[in-house]
Amino acid sequence: MARKRIHQKRPAAKKKRVSKKKKVAKKATRRTRTQETRDASPEPTDDSIRANQSLRRMMNQLLRPTPVVGRTITTTGPTDSMFEVVISPEPDEDYTPEPEYPPMSDHAADTLRASQPETYELCLAVATEAHQDQTRWDGSPYINHPIAVADAITNRLSEQPGFDVNQPGPIHIVRSIAVLHDVMEDNPDFTHITLAAVGVPQIVIRGANALNSKMVRPDGTRVFPSYLEYILSVSRDQIPTLVKIEDIKHNLSDLDERRHKTLSDKYKLALYILEQSRWNSS
Repeated sequence: MARKRIHQKRPAAKKKRVSKKKKVAKKATRRTRTQETRDASPEPTDDSIRANQSLRRMMNQLLRPTPVVGRTITTTGPTDSMFEVVISPEPDEDYTPEPEYPPMSDHAADTLRASQPETYELCLAVATEAHQDQTRWDGSPYINHPIAVADAITNRLSEQPGFDVNQPGPIHIVRSIAVLHDVMEDNPDFTHITLAAVGVPQIVIRGANALNSKMVRPDGTRVFPSYLEYILSVSRDQIPTLVKIEDIKHNLSDLDERRHKTLSDKYKLALYILEQSRWNSS
């Protein structure tokens, strides 16, 4: 007769009790390892501290809210978010910072005339006269800067199929705006009326005037009280944005960042805003 196997349950293993002394010892070991990790981390150098302080001062200056007619700027501050800027429109007080242009009789004819290669040559002659007594920070003639900006735009757009700088096309409008982008800002004798009188097309004048950071209202107050407000205004239009991007890039290319750290940081921040706005609009 086969015997029946009786399965008996094994008694559950007893949990090991950890003494109070061992718990205290483990906590002390964790604290020691944490302190050793902190001691091993590198200390910030004087250069990094100065760079952070300079960037913080620049951000406080750039992101300071300024009252502007027709718009309200709200910033979160440099400690919360470096680039978060919100513009809330106020339709009841809509204000367009644009001077009184002569009436445009035929927009198509003006655009066609601005698309000719001769328009750039005319604008180059005007810019050469306006900047004839001005120099860059390195002592070179100032006219070299707008020419370099126009050439950079030409090189940037030359990758498009069918591009020919010798043929009529929109490229000449952009190049003309680029070569004139500092004329009305740096020389008060050259206004939109002066440029129209010498034959500059109105579409070019409007584009160049959109890049004028020193624009004033009829009462003499500045349209753009801060550099940030100016950059945000430029970023609303594609052509001025493209010109300003190449303008800042050329300024950074020959700027001594050690001597002009704050100015360099300001340019880099503006370049970031413009690049982001161009990428979002494409």
